[in-house]
Amino acid sequence: MLSPLEGAEGILVTAAIRDISVRKAAAEHLVRMEERYRGLLEAAPDAMVVVNQAGEIVLLNVQAEKQFGYHRDELIGRR
Repeated sequence: MLSPLEGAEGILVTAAIRDISVRKAAAEHLVRMEERYRGLLEAAPDAMVVVNQAGEIVLLNVQAEKQFGYHRDELIGRR
């Protein structure tokens, strides 16, 4: 991160270096876990629909599409 500072001597730049490897590893782990979760959802033999606290559909599997006769794009975000 660079931050310019204007002073009597002109513009100076301060630099801050931060190790983000732990944050980056956590984000990558989260992506892997979400991919695993979605894989399990899709592999389920039953129709599965996931809703948020507001009751809106956030996820569904291919079996739900087949059973209800809608494409997932038509259902995501609906109550």
